[in-house]
Amino acid sequence: ELLFRSLFENSIIGMATTSPECQWIEVNQATCDILGYPRAELLGKNWMELTHPDDRARNLSSFDRAVAGEIDTYELEKRYIRKDGVVIDAYVAARAVHRRDGAIEYLITLIQDITARKNAERELHRSRELLQRFLDHLPGTAYIKDSALRVVHANRRFLDLLNLEPRQLIGRSNREIFPGELDEQISADDRRVLASGQTEVLDERYGGAIYESTRFVIPQDDGPALLGGIALDITRRRQLEARTRALLEINAVGGSLPEREFLAHGLELAE
Repeated sequence: ELLFRSLFENSIIGMATTSPECQWIEVNQATCDILGYPRAELLGKNWMELTHPDDRARNLSSFDRAVAGEIDTYELEKRYIRKDGVVIDAYVAARAVHRRDGAIEYLITLIQDITARKNAERELHRSRELLQRFLDHLPGTAYIKDSALRVVHANRRFLDLLNLEPRQLIGRSNREIFPGELDEQISADDRRVLASGQTEVLDERYGGAIYESTRFVIPQDDGPALLGGIALDITRRRQLEARTRALLEINAVGGSLPEREFLAHGLELAE
């Protein structure tokens, strides 16, 4: 008894027993610290009162199944409202303890404060959403690939160009997206940029259009570098450049060729 009492009281994880009527029977100090209540105030209190309203139905569903004998254990993530009004995230695991006749005597509950982890997950989610919004507003196609050249992020323009949904593109390799010679060329360029760490600006052709593709390395503190890419459709610009060159050449040869040859040459340049 002394050994288990010592383990119960000195555990850094919240430990408690609750009745089939959802009342705290016994709690350790860690539970009091997590919920912000003195032990005397928690004992006899209904844990539903401390559960966030949006999580009560889900928690009660698992609890009722345990009380009914359908399951012996359950675990979930839920939110508690501390005495000071602060909402915290917690991981809860419970096991039913039965009497000899099979009826529930009480439930043993473990409670772990996971607020820091959940906040980090929410911050990561916000960062990903911010990155996605930024990529979606770029004037061209944009993507990020991992060291194995699999797409980990892509903007809306890139998805539209390939006529794919995110689930069809994320995690795919160059070979799965661009089969054949195009895969070989793109993969060779990607590997070269990743190996050198130097930004490169390359011309690429896809679907009858010409793209100016800028590839660059994105270092990571906790893993291999990533590859970033932004491609702008410069088809119209190249057409205008070609027209300008043709007009300049026509002007240059205008005074040196007979009229018939000049017209034939001019039509060829224009075409």
